Amino acid sequence: MNAPARSDSAVCAGLPMGHTPPALMLPAGAPAAARAVYRLLQKLPCGTLDLQWPDGAHCRVGHGAAPHAAIVVQDWSLFSAVLKSQQVAMQVSFIATMLPSLILSGFIFPLSNMPLLLRILSY
Repeated sequence: MNAPARSDSAVCAGLPMGHTPPALMLPAGAPAAARAVYRLLQKLPCGTLDLQWPDGAHCRVGHGAAPHAAIVVQDWSLFSAVLKSQQVAMQVSFIATMLPSLILSGFIFPLSNMPLLLRILSY
């Protein structure tokens, strides 16, 4: 099913958002981390985000509706810092949720070798 054409004026570097590859909307020297974050930002479900890149270029992502926000990026290292902190958050969430479930399931340690209290909790 084709999405209806947007009537807003969401543009990036003077080009329509829906008709331009993402690589053309970032400055030529943009690092891979910035390109990855930008691809995610293009999927904003609501609202509009205005970005100003370190070289002074402007970009707008989103659907043109409220709420509106603006970010001025002073240095490309912002994107690598965001991605690193997100990776750490994913690792912590795995340790806090999946690892106890895996240990208490009997997959790693046989349930018969667990103390009675842990056997009761694991079922």
